[in-house]
Amino acid sequence: MKRRLLLSYVALTALILVLLEVPLAGLYARRERDSLTAVARRDAAVLAVVAGESLEHPKEHDLQTLAVRYRAETGAEVAVTDAAGRTLVALDPGDPGGGGPDFETAVAAARLGHSHVGAHADDDGPETAVVIPVRGSSGLLGVVVVAVSARPTEARIHRVWLALAGFAVFLLGVAALLGLWLARGLSRPLLALETASGRLGDGDLSARVPLDGPAELKALASQFNRTADRLGELVAAQQQFVADASHQLRTPLTALRLRLENLAAELPDAVGGQLEDAQGEVERLTRLVDGLLALSRAQATMPPPSAVDITDVVVERCAAWAALADEQDVELTVSVRTTDAVQATVVPGHLEQILDNLLANAVEASPPGHGIEVGIEVGNEGRSDAGVEARVDGSYALVAVHVRDHGPGLSDRDRQRAFDRFWQGGTSPTGTSGLGLAIVRQLATANGGTITLEAPGGGGLDAVLCLPAAARP
Repeated sequence: MKRRLLLSYVALTALILVLLEVPLAGLYARRERDSLTAVARRDAAVLAVVAGESLEHPKEHDLQTLAVRYRAETGAEVAVTDAAGRTLVALDPGDPGGGGPDFETAVAAARLGHSHVGAHADDDGPETAVVIPVRGSSGLLGVVVVAVSARPTEARIHRVWLALAGFAVFLLGVAALLGLWLARGLSRPLLALETASGRLGDGDLSARVPLDGPAELKALASQFNRTADRLGELVAAQQQFVADASHQLRTPLTALRLRLENLAAELPDAVGGQLEDAQGEVERLTRLVDGLLALSRAQATMPPPSAVDITDVVVERCAAWAALADEQDVELTVSVRTTDAVQATVVPGHLEQILDNLLANAVEASPPGHGIEVGIEVGNEGRSDAGVEARVDGSYALVAVHVRDHGPGLSDRDRQRAFDRFWQGGTSPTGTSGLGLAIVRQLATANGGTITLEAPGGGGLDAVLCLPAAARP
């Protein structure tokens, strides 16, 4: 935008200068050339009178001396011919027969009574020539030719044109500087608005626009800030409602679960099966409430991220889930493809929540006798194994954590929908809340990372978590 505004200012200034200076330059040139022609006509008329007297009374006037004096005083050239066309005074004293075809044609026309004014060029440069007939009491006596050099006039015209061109360049420079200043003044608030809208679209509800620039842009910025404030209030109210509702629901659910357990111990087995189903639904509802509470916390304002040792967290969480995996007859293994410490920039505690959800899904999906592989990948020789380019200092931009199971896997369509809230694969309820992967995506995005589900060769599902790596010290 700034470039377009600057070009528009310069183009408008250039158009105005062209419309003003070109006619002005042409008018000045025409005036100077008309003035030169008028001087030549005046001199030719005076010389025609003197030449007429000299031709009628040859003994009283000397045309050659008169021509020499005229050349010395004015710098112009003069030629005189008689009625028969004989040259009495030549234009060039060194070339009595000089003048060329144009001279002869003009003289012949003047002998017929026609005056002639024209511009031509010779060895000395451009000239303005006036040819007029000399008349006396007895009729046509001869022809007078006056040739005035146009070099001084053309030089003045060229100087004026150069001055106008220089003035135009100066004005274009001033217009460019003024246009740049104005363009920056207009584009700066728009760039700030664009940046703030991008931050707001990325989830930064604290993004605001400074009230700067013209009145229209200030009004737009003020409206944007009011919209952002209202949006922040709505999101905060929604998060607070979900958190409060989840928190308030946990107490009656816990009491309900305890009463169902007490009833199960006192009722006969015929009714106990229905109580067990009711207890299962209560457990599912409890997990759903806990998931909503975790999701609302993930969407809330977070503390700043810091460098976290990925290897330590992965090993610790796999050790915590090893007992449950053994009960399901599932082998849980950890693979780290580097001997160096692997650190990522993440909010403390978020990686543990992500891994817990991914491991819970993997353990539930893995059939007995199969395994779950948890791997950490970092860069090697300029690129990471996860396909992430390295930084200039040799460290790597991202760290990839893989959690792969050997279960039934998901179709392409299901892998795209798996991160939707309350979505569950299959046609029958699984007992889960359907919020695990939604929480994982929310936490990964909040930490500047990504989470994807891939279908590796051999079946199963590979959950790939990519987090920004901590800069190398």
